Amino acid sequence: MRSLRILLVVDREADWSEVRALLESEEGWALAGVAGDGDEAAAKGKILRPDIIIIKGHQEDGYVLVTSQKLTELASLARFVIFSGADSEDCICQALQAGAQGYILAREFDRKIVAAVREVAQGRRFLSSQVTKVILRRFLAGPADAARPAGTVPLTPRELEIVRLLSAGSGNKQVAADLGIAVRTAETHRANIMKKLKLHSIAELIHFAISWGIVPTRNSPASDNLTLSEGR
Repeated sequence: MRSLRILLVVDREADWSEVRALLESEEGWALAGVAGDGDEAAAKGKILRPDIIIIKGHQEDGYVLVTSQKLTELASLARFVIFSGADSEDCICQALQAGAQGYILAREFDRKIVAAVREVAQGRRFLSSQVTKVILRRFLAGPADAARPAGTVPLTPRELEIVRLLSAGSGNKQVAADLGIAVRTAETHRANIMKKLKLHSIAELIHFAISWGIVPTRNSPASDNLTLSEGR
């Protein structure tokens, strides 16, 4: 893993020495600084030029230390991961829409943060399985049939397979393993799908999958009945 500079945005009252030790146990990783809120994070980010920003969410009010507007500003400085006790659909989707590349729950921090930082640093998105379940629950509960557009699904059969797997929470490595393709090929397919559909987050991809019946609900037909675009 290449050298990484990390900025941590957390409540200053807590002792974060164990977090520092956890992150710096990875070769080449260094905690470049700590900020107490979004304004301080933006100011330090411009000076320290971190590769990754880790932001702790508020557990009491269900949102992050940083406003959505400030998150968007931070996204222009570095990729960022949020860990929070908030597991509501709204909080997660707001964070993703603001530019978060990773979201894990606070109770998963010790087990997931290193993997999350590693994936995000390599240009990929990381949502823990618990977070993915929350996002799926949001869309599975919605009136998918009423929202489903008419016409041809703008995906090839292979792309449709990949959307199914991504919507179920699989990462690029798992997609590659399931389909018997290279990880880089899976990454390329994923990027092409997002570009083709003009989507910017995994939440939007899941919404698309539900709307088209690619991920069937109890009231939606199986995707085998859909018309696909031509291609391999």
